[in-house]
Amino acid sequence: MSDDPTLEGAVDFWAAEPDNTDEMIARVSKHGYYDNTSFKCFEVECGGETRYFHAPTNLSAEHRHRIEEFMCDYNPRVKECFANAVELCRFDERFDYVEGVTTTEEKTAYDHAWNEVDGVPIDVTRSTQERYGICISNESIRDVVSVLEDNNQWNVIENPHTHLETVLSLNVYP
Repeated sequence: MSDDPTLEGAVDFWAAEPDNTDEMIARVSKHGYYDNTSFKCFEVECGGETRYFHAPTNLSAEHRHRIEEFMCDYNPRVKECFANAVELCRFDERFDYVEGVTTTEEKTAYDHAWNEVDGVPIDVTRSTQERYGICISNESIRDVVSVLEDNNQWNVIENPHTHLETVLSLNVYP
């Protein structure tokens, strides 16, 4: 297991395809950690349909309103977290993209993407227990979104179409 806390280390981690939850969490947690215990499930009414997103209770009213607008305009889809997170970035430039690993209540880890605004994590796809990830600026996501669209493959870090050099040049927050 690499102790490299840089984005190159994270890219190497994904390329290695670790086969257990503990290794995945240990390697990605150097880049960010969000604890789901303070998250709340917010309900959004959209034309008679209820949709949900998850965020800490300290989410500002302004950001909550923008997410509610996004939920009604876009309707994020289950099992499409990478596309959902990219679309929220496109909807509002204040939201950044985070890609990493999340765990379920059973402590099973899987690849996941969510968003962040002013240091507050937001998940428009699903509720999870813990998140470990790398935050990539909205501007950087916009730089690679055409590549993602052209290939209909929305994950950024392990996407063969974004190329390692492009990923390494992204504006990443530690």
